[in-house]
Amino acid sequence: MLRLRRLLLACLLIASIALSGCSPAAFRTEAAQIPRLVVSGLSDPKTFNPVTSNEVSDVFGLIYDGLLSQNGETGELEPGLAEAWDVSPDQLRIVFTLRENLKWSDGEPFTVDDVVFSFQSIYFNPDIPSSIQEIFRIGEKRELPKLKQLNDRSVSFILSEPFAPFLRFVGGANILPKHILSEVIKAKTKMVNPNSCRHGRSIQI
Repeated sequence: MLRLRRLLLACLLIASIALSGCSPAAFRTEAAQIPRLVVSGLSDPKTFNPVTSNEVSDVFGLIYDGLLSQNGETGELEPGLAEAWDVSPDQLRIVFTLRENLKWSDGEPFTVDDVVFSFQSIYFNPDIPSSIQEIFRIGEKRELPKLKQLNDRSVSFILSEPFAPFLRFVGGANILPKHILSEVIKAKTKMVNPNSCRHGRSIQI
């Protein structure tokens, strides 16, 4: 009987220690008060620069946005930074209309200039080595599409020939901040510094 009582007390002691370790108070540190998203991965990303990265990493989808997004269940394209898009009947012209009142994470306004800059000055720039550029080349001539700013919120992509995957490719490309990277491009500085894209995500206000 005495042995059973000692065993019971030992079990209660172990249980109380375990429960105290799971107490919410144990997680109320100063760092825990900062809102954050924790995502597990098989390895650390080698860079936070989506242009020069040669690896497939989920981290870019958490930092940057594209003109369109993809429904995780249906795979259908949905509005992203663009609230609407229109494909011409001949499939040679796609017009994106941006959402209003978007800002970068540093408070600077997000504009159609950022879209034109991202493609014209970065993705289509022959001086910037990037595997992304190849997915935008069309036909046997491997031509890149032409961009045209239509107004403050609309931009069009002109294709040399119909290319079915183009809408998904261009809609999923990360849009980058012109006000952060324009001087880097002008100076022909290699885009290898992760901090150069630290304001990568735009948000709605």
